[in-house]
Amino acid sequence: MSATPVELDLGSGIVAFDGRIVEAFGFDIGDSDSRRVHIEMVEEVELAEGRYDMLRIHGRGASGWGVTLKLDQSRRAELEQFMQQVRDAAPNLREGR
Repeated sequence: MSATPVELDLGSGIVAFDGRIVEAFGFDIGDSDSRRVHIEMVEEVELAEGRYDMLRIHGRGASGWGVTLKLDQSRRAELEQFMQQVRDAAPNLREGR
């Protein structure tokens, strides 16, 4: 794994990736304030745009998560770079995702 560890504070929470584990902390994500998934399980990484933006990390089976973002558009490039880093490291990514 050659990914450079990254933590991105998005105001409503923090997303992190160390080359193996994708994590989210502090978002309102149900029964917990954190989520994590191993990069081997990641099949899709997307930013769903709408009234609220949502970062979704889809994984095999029941793994994966989504977090609602209050994304400051000035931070969008950083988030897209984070997403691309995860995509580049995910060996089981579905094509085009």
